[in-house]
Amino acid sequence: MSRPTAARPFPLRRVAGALALAACALTLAGCGERKRDSVAAAETLAEALYPGRLEVHDTRWRLKEDGGYDVIFAVRGDPVTRIRFAVDKDPATCVRGSPCEDKLVAAYEYGVAQGAELKALDAAFRACGVPALEVGRLALQTPRHSPPSVGASLRVATDLTTATRRATEERLTACAAGYARARRDLPWRDRAAFLSVAIIPTARSGPVAPPKRLTFETRAPSGDERAALYIQTLKVEGPEATPVGLRFAPDFRVRQELDTELAAAAKRFLDAQPGFEAARAQTPAFRTTLDPERTDVIRTYVLACANWTGKPPCRSDVAVRMRYDLSARAASELELLRDVRDARGVVTLPPLPGS
Repeated sequence: MSRPTAARPFPLRRVAGALALAACALTLAGCGERKRDSVAAAETLAEALYPGRLEVHDTRWRLKEDGGYDVIFAVRGDPVTRIRFAVDKDPATCVRGSPCEDKLVAAYEYGVAQGAELKALDAAFRACGVPALEVGRLALQTPRHSPPSVGASLRVATDLTTATRRATEERLTACAAGYARARRDLPWRDRAAFLSVAIIPTARSGPVAPPKRLTFETRAPSGDERAALYIQTLKVEGPEATPVGLRFAPDFRVRQELDTELAAAAKRFLDAQPGFEAARAQTPAFRTTLDPERTDVIRTYVLACANWTGKPPCRSDVAVRMRYDLSARAASELELLRDVRDARGVVTLPPLPGS
């Protein structure tokens, strides 16, 4: 018998967002007016604090929070730096001497720091021959901002195969070391940072032209052939950078297609096992690791329910462990593991090679 699930309290910010959406549904003019008032209040406050330095670049509606607006400023003459300012839900309260002024000061400090960080990141990776195509998360430690972790996620296209794995790791480490030396000169640097570098293998994508300048709006070329398949993690501390590990982490669409293939391979294997003809293999795959020796081979588990009746739930009680060759799109070394749940009902499986 399954355990009863306690009802989760509905987050208040979602309630606020739903109310804001309902208000806009009743009067689109009301949303438009709030947006205009938010931009006007932000511009007035910005001009008072930073005369002539900021201009409105974009706006974002905080639908899932309180229904207010973020006004995103650009710094005049600087195509990279962005200041994201959360205007009060009631723009009329966003005036000099209010807490809203403190928010703008903090947003300006953080935005300027992010801009300097992005420029350093862009310059370092260009200098080492692996220019960044896109930056995602960029979290910094500043006097007014202390996130749980510091670092950046970015996307590159480079040669990564079994034969070039070591050389690629060394090259990316050299890129990160250049970034480490650049960030050492920035005044807010006092914590180690982790770079998460998503890699588009050029053997799959072909050459990918880098952007003329990396900005927060820059996006890497799309398409399945240009999907990132791996993530190299690097630790940056002081003037040094060290590799932490390479893992298989394909983009969503590639992951979906692969999960379907893995489940089909597991199902064919289970069909051949006496007593498992009614088993149902599940997606997504459970705990996938990159083979320690080859970049085109993964190890994974596919969970399954042994006696599927055709009606949910399908509570997995067995697993198929396999090796999967990404180039050949073929599964091998399949093995059935029974009774994969412990006394608490938690799936417990042996570590995979490379984990």
